[in-house]
Amino acid sequence: MGTGVSGSVLVADRGLRRGRLLGLESGAGDKRSEEQAGDASNLKVGIVQVDAAERVLASNDRAEELFGCELPKFEFESIGPQVSFKTLIDPEVVRIVPEHERVSPDNKWEFSTLKDAGDMRRRGEESSYYARLRSGRHSGAWIRVSATPMMLAHAERGRDVARLAHVFASVEEVDPVIARELDAYVAIEKERKMSTEKGIAEGVG
Repeated sequence: MGTGVSGSVLVADRGLRRGRLLGLESGAGDKRSEEQAGDASNLKVGIVQVDAAERVLASNDRAEELFGCELPKFEFESIGPQVSFKTLIDPEVVRIVPEHERVSPDNKWEFSTLKDAGDMRRRGEESSYYARLRSGRHSGAWIRVSATPMMLAHAERGRDVARLAHVFASVEEVDPVIARELDAYVAIEKERKMSTEKGIAEGVG
């Protein structure tokens, strides 16, 4: 996909300890890049590639439609506008808690932030969350984001370390029923947060 990443890339799956190596090399060929671009363009979900600085490197048509703005495309050597992923969605998100982390059946969501999701990716951890769109005709609508970090492995001081190279994320619309549940959940969590902060302030005063 024209990532410009050479050598081995560690694709994190639930953290670096359970990662697997993929041999991704730059200059794989125009034909292969065009085929990959075509595959991404035909998907019914949005696909975006984001670098470590949160800049959108590439996207398919569905992602551009959902976000409601012009984005760089997956087409080989595509040139598009400079867009930060952080400007496309609200900073407050609802993290989807993995089943193995849930303490109860009701513990499926966690009120979180886009920064927290970014920190997870930099540690090589996958993340899935719901977020509200900030732009376009779908502004305010909920989407589901599932992000997989691609880690660049290299030797440092005699040991293997990995740093975030880029992220591939799928984005898709949320069912209206789930969207209403998310609205109610966020309202309750914000009220709870305000009550907690008020109690702390009164205690200090």
